[in-house]
Amino acid sequence: MRQKSDRPGAPRRAYRERVDHDDVLGATTRIAAQWLDSLDERPIAARAGLTELRERLGVPLPDGPVPALEVIEQLAEAAGPGLLASPSGRFFGFVIGGGVPAAVAADWLTTVWDQNAGLGRFGASGSVPSRLPARRAGAAQRGLDRRRPGGS
Repeated sequence: MRQKSDRPGAPRRAYRERVDHDDVLGATTRIAAQWLDSLDERPIAARAGLTELRERLGVPLPDGPVPALEVIEQLAEAAGPGLLASPSGRFFGFVIGGGVPAAVAADWLTTVWDQNAGLGRFGASGSVPSRLPARRAGAAQRGLDRRRPGGS
């Protein structure tokens, strides 16, 4: 969303909220930790169905910016009843996976870094890790995997 400048003829600037990152990320950490801590006791099944979730999440968009902390808190409150406790040790549906602490933390970092993994010159730290599994698979196929006995 763009804001008008106070000066006539001045370039328009994209809206960028001044965010206290510790508040927003801290609240997100708290919400995530509460979710994980609740998994042993909470019901496995979601408490809300599609119709209720569409009503809870399908609210009209605001006319202007909303503080980031408010967005996160509203999202967690609205989505909460529709969450399936799939990361718990009591869920025996199908493998969803990936929600272990190291994977979640790495996902948060890569999201915050916001690199273009498709173009190495615009953030090599984003593109190199995404290509490593293919390189390792190719090396293993050619017998070049040094971690494997017999690899050269």
